[in-house]
Amino acid sequence: MFPTLDDSAYIYARACEAWYGAEAVEVASGKLAQVKASGDTSGIVIWERICREIETRSGGSSTPKPH
Repeated sequence: MFPTLDDSAYIYARACEAWYGAEAVEVASGKLAQVKASGDTSGIVIWERICREIETRSGGSSTPKPH
């Protein structure tokens, strides 16, 4: 079984939170800006999902909820 795009976004969002803590939203948003600037359409899709997942998990703020 292969992970879906949503599964992958969830996993990477959790990893970003572990790596970057409260900065996870900013780091992911920065990466999204980079892929947008480069025109990487598939990268845009995944980084938008990662950002959305981090924001959802953190209640819409840049401070992640405790796990």
